[in-house]
Amino acid sequence: MAPMKKGTGLVAVLGLGFSLLWHAVALVRVPQHHTEPSAHSKLPANVQKHTRAYQPNLLQGSGLLDQPKNIRDALKETVKVLVYDTSDLSEDHTPWDSVDLARAKYYYRTQLNDDSSFEAIHVGGKTKWEGWGSKIEQVLKALDGMDEDQLVVVTDARDVLFNPHYAGKAGAFAQRFRALTEGMSPEAVVFSTESQCCVSALTHALPGGLVRWDGGAGPDEGVGEAAEAIKRPDRACASGGGARGDDRKACPHLGKHFQEPWEEALAELAQDVAGGGSGGGGGEAPPAAFPYPNAGLAAGRAGPLRRLWRALDLRPGEDDQAVLTDAALQLGPRRVVLDYGQALFGNNAWKLGPERGCLYEVDPAGGFSPRAGAPLAPAPRRDEGGEEEEEEA
Repeated sequence: MAPMKKGTGLVAVLGLGFSLLWHAVALVRVPQHHTEPSAHSKLPANVQKHTRAYQPNLLQGSGLLDQPKNIRDALKETVKVLVYDTSDLSEDHTPWDSVDLARAKYYYRTQLNDDSSFEAIHVGGKTKWEGWGSKIEQVLKALDGMDEDQLVVVTDARDVLFNPHYAGKAGAFAQRFRALTEGMSPEAVVFSTESQCCVSALTHALPGGLVRWDGGAGPDEGVGEAAEAIKRPDRACASGGGARGDDRKACPHLGKHFQEPWEEALAELAQDVAGGGSGGGGGEAPPAAFPYPNAGLAAGRAGPLRRLWRALDLRPGEDDQAVLTDAALQLGPRRVVLDYGQALFGNNAWKLGPERGCLYEVDPAGGFSPRAGAPLAPAPRRDEGGEEEEEEA
C-alpha cells in the first residue's frame, strides 16, 4: 500500500484527511485584493503567449451549458472512475460511523458503487508499490483499453470521499467538465488544486527543470506534436520515500526557501489565468485560494489523459505531483486545466489547522456541506432552475 504524502488533499470532515470528489459544485466568491496582470516574468514564453487567450474562456466557461444540445449530449455521458490502490478494495465494507484513515478506502469504493451513474474501476490492486510513478503505470493500463472520448476520473483511494450532495449524476459531472474545458486545447485535462505547496521533490528542482516544451506550435495545438514535444530534462526524486526504505533520506524537504520559486510561479500563473484577480477555473472562485496542483484528482477524456501521462514518461520512483506541477507551468493552462474554483474536486486547507482548515461537515441529508465559519464562507445563489442552493468551495 502506498504511504500518505504531504501534498494530497486533506479534509478533516471526520478528523481525518480527505479530498472530495463531487459533481455540480456551486459558485463561491471571496474578496481579495485586485492587482494588475503580471509581466509574466516567471512563466515560460509559450505559456505567456496562451494565457491571455485563455482568460475570456474563464468568464464564458459556463456558456456551454446554455446550449440545449450540449446539455443533452453531456447528460448522456458515462463517467468511469479509476480508483488507485495496491490493496484489494473488496476486502471490507466500512460503515460511515466507523471510517478511519486505514479503512476509508473501502467506504469510498462503496460510495461509488452505490451511485450507478459512475462506474468505479479499481486499478493497481495486488500490485507492488514502487513509488508514486507506479500509480501512473497502472492508470495507463486501464486507459489503453478505453475509447478515446470516454470521460474518466482518476483518484487515489485512501484520502478521497465521494460527495453526491449537490445533485446530478454522471451527466451533471460531464456538463461541468465541458464548461471547464470549453475553448481549451482538445487535449485538455483537468487537475485538482489545493492551498498548500510543496512536495519535497519540488525543493530539489526549479521550474522548467522537470518538464520542458520543445515544440514549434503551442502545447495546446496538434495532438501528435504535443506529445512528442514534451521533454524531461531531469527526473523527480521520491517524496516521502519510494519502494526502498532509504529513499526518504535521499529526497528530504529542503525548506521553504527552496519551494519559493514554485510558489511564486504558480501564484503568478493563477493570477494571470484569473485576469489579475477576477476569478478563475470557470469563474468559480479566486484562484489565489487554491493555486497549487494536486495530482491525486484528475478528469479528462481517455485519449488526452493517456497521451499526457505517456509523454511525461514517469519512472516508478518519481513523484507524480512534482512532475505534474512543472507540466502545469510549462504546458500552460489550456492543456493542463487547473480546477481553481473547485468545480469538480474539493480540497480542504489543512495548513490552517484542524479547526479553520476543515471546510466541510457531514450533512444529515447526505454528503457534505460547507462548514459554518469556514474561511471560504459559502453564500446562497440561485441555480439555473431558480431554486436557492448553498455554495461549496
